[in-house]
Amino acid sequence: IVQPELAGLVKVDDSIDDIKQHFGVLGFNGWTALWGLQETAGVKAGDNVLVSAAAGATGVLACQIARILGANVYGLAGGPDKCRWLESELGITKAIDYKNDDIAAELAKVDGGINAYFDNVGGPILDAVLPNMALYGRVALCGLLAQYKGDGRGHGPEHFDQILMKRLRIEGFFSPDFMDQGERLAAELKTWLDQGLIDTPFDVTDGIDNVLTAYEKLFTGGNIGKVLVKI
Repeated sequence: IVQPELAGLVKVDDSIDDIKQHFGVLGFNGWTALWGLQETAGVKAGDNVLVSAAAGATGVLACQIARILGANVYGLAGGPDKCRWLESELGITKAIDYKNDDIAAELAKVDGGINAYFDNVGGPILDAVLPNMALYGRVALCGLLAQYKGDGRGHGPEHFDQILMKRLRIEGFFSPDFMDQGERLAAELKTWLDQGLIDTPFDVTDGIDNVLTAYEKLFTGGNIGKVLVKI
């Protein structure tokens, strides 16, 4: 028996003006951001929420959803241009340049600490975050970008003790966890899209011959928002 909902298949909404949004706000990136913040991290109004890879396809949406949920949003991004964009265009509370700033020192300035961390990267950045989490903080882990290069082998965080001392909850999640909830998630995201509360930029590369050029951006940080290839 074929069950489309278990494969993440939903009927395309013809009322959407920009078909690209089915790969953006209404697609897997939007589903991941919404599920991770609401279901895994349990974000509520007033929380201090940190998003890594905040200028990426999922991070951009996570920042906006966290704001919609009433959180104070902090984002990690590579380079001053991305940080300025996150603050001026998305209106997040503070963007931190992980390439040039001392992440731990900047997070130490957050009053009350980080209540929820939407983690796309793991690695050394997670290590910088753990000591700056609030008591009973939650980490929603959906990506390990820091170890996708090289041999792909990761190492446990140096500050592992902070999980105990701060009574943290770290939970991994990814698409199979919410594949059957796509219709519900897309409907909630569409409401915000129609209200103008959420959007995403698209980094479009022309031609199937340039797929690898577009793909490389995912690992070099050469994009803001969703990377697409037009064929």
